[in-house]
Amino acid sequence: MKGIAGAGTRRDFLPVLPSIAEAGLPVYVSTSYTGLLAPARMPPDIVVKPAEARAEVLRGPEITAQLRAPGAPSAAAGPESLP
Repeated sequence: MKGIAGAGTRRDFLPVLPSIAEAGLPVYVSTSYTGLLAPARMPPDIVVKPAEARAEVLRGPEITAQLRAPGAPSAAAGPESLP
């Protein structure tokens, strides 16, 4: 298998793999997200607790540094931001 391009910017750990923009698609955008799932109709006051704890961890300097090292942004949002 041979990589033809990588999403985002060129990575230090794959110096020969061009970014998608460098490969000829300058307007390509790729995003991803993660979230916590809970049963339907869970009371909002219960939903907020783990969401706030997760956001606090993601905003911490150690986790932010670990996420940014390979080029991933760290953005902590609440349950209202998920589709």
